[in-house]
Amino acid sequence: MARMARRVTTCALLAILGLAHGQRQLQQATSGTINIAGINDDLGRSYLSGQQATSSVSTNTSFVVRNGSELQLSDRVFKFTGANCYYLLQKASDNSTRSLVTDAFQEAQTLGLTVIRTWAFNDGTNDSFPLQPQAGQLDASVLSDGLDFIVSQARAYGIKLILTLTNYYPDYGGMQQYVSWANSTGGVVQQFYTDTSIQARYKDYATAIILRKNSLTGLVYRDDPTILAWDIANEPSKPWG
Repeated sequence: MARMARRVTTCALLAILGLAHGQRQLQQATSGTINIAGINDDLGRSYLSGQQATSSVSTNTSFVVRNGSELQLSDRVFKFTGANCYYLLQKASDNSTRSLVTDAFQEAQTLGLTVIRTWAFNDGTNDSFPLQPQAGQLDASVLSDGLDFIVSQARAYGIKLILTLTNYYPDYGGMQQYVSWANSTGGVVQQFYTDTSIQARYKDYATAIILRKNSLTGLVYRDDPTILAWDIANEPSKPWG
């Protein structure tokens, strides 16, 4: 059973910073696989590694932005009540359960929730509807029917999203899956923190998602104010004690 997150951790507000305009967008497809190799150019990598870069994305009032120690939306302090619904990607990717995603956003709106946190990853083949079944290969159907649909429904119901990009735990692949891809003998999760080639593969994945153009809204993810923040990892821990 997947572990539900106890709290939002390490929320990198890359949605606020934005990736500079002019970067290549991820090639769109609705079926088959998409190879993400090579899309992570130097500017994108500089953002993801925490280095300074100049953003041309303006502080649009429809985006949640940081002002000092506060978050603001339309020049007013943004405070929110939200929920963690990690499972939406699988539900959206399955025709028989997709309506449950719409129901979740309807219920959130009715309850006055304004933010939902959910997984924007599903790595390897241990769980149904993997988004990245093989290293560097994205399932186009899960992207369009799953993640694009989630973002479009959140937008329709006025809900902001926190999108989580990997997991400290092995549920849905997570860090351990990246380590396993790099080591035929499996390896240990500590290597995610120390192996630069593993980190580069993760950064390529993150960039592919951030630069994706939503097939339903027509918006590049980084330019969609629906996305409040990017959660670098679910409950990252110090695995060596």
